Amino acid sequence: MKKIQISVTTTPEAKDMATKVTNKLGLSLSTALNMCINQIAMQQRLPYSTALPRNPYAKYGKPTSTNDLKKRIMNSKTSNKKHHLDYEH
Repeated sequence: MKKIQISVTTTPEAKDMATKVTNKLGLSLSTALNMCINQIAMQQRLPYSTALPRNPYAKYGKPTSTNDLKKRIMNSKTSNKKHHLDYEH
């Protein structure tokens, strides 16, 4: 089978961390990347789960300060306790 060379751009830190992990698994980084590429080709999808990050402000709203966020969280906990107690009657 004919092989080609591809180039990947990443940070030195990410490459070093990935290399350490793959070496601990007994693989070279090149072998691990080839495995990933082959899985993408065979499965016709990424071989791991992907998702957009959830909105960090969805539950409490966007805080204007750290103290504001703490107040919102504490109010939410107090509110939840009141509701919880109401259901226990």
